[in-house]
Amino acid sequence: MPVARKKSSSSRKPSPATAGAGTRKKKTHPVDPALDKVRRLARAAFDKKALDILALDVRNVLDYAEYLLLLSANTEQQIKAVWQHVEGTMKEQGFTPLVVEGQGHNRWVLMDYRDVMVHIFLRPLRELYELERLWGDAPRVDLGLPEAAPPSEDSDLD
Repeated sequence: MPVARKKSSSSRKPSPATAGAGTRKKKTHPVDPALDKVRRLARAAFDKKALDILALDVRNVLDYAEYLLLLSANTEQQIKAVWQHVEGTMKEQGFTPLVVEGQGHNRWVLMDYRDVMVHIFLRPLRELYELERLWGDAPRVDLGLPEAAPPSEDSDLD
């Protein structure tokens, strides 16, 4: 029976702390492509006036996505405008969704970007399904978006 052997210390690679000792390098943070993608998606939605933009980090909760991006709109026309703008903007950046569901009804559109799932809801449907509560254990993601201005009294957002 073969015996498992411990690697000798001479075969170890130098640790990041000792590698290149004596030289200073700027610390870099690992790039999370899915986080970059969810921020791009959120920015595109924000640019088209999507409401209640929220991203959840679901890497420890789901096995089919890393992030959920939840968006609201007040009308079916606004949902259509948001998903078409998001899809077009992302295509320009080299990202194509695997599938887009619900675009014929424009009440709840789901866009599957592999590691990011985008849900665009009419406000009443978002309130009904409460995905924020369903995935309440998932941390919220800082999307780096400016704070939305409160609606004016003349607005029909209510």
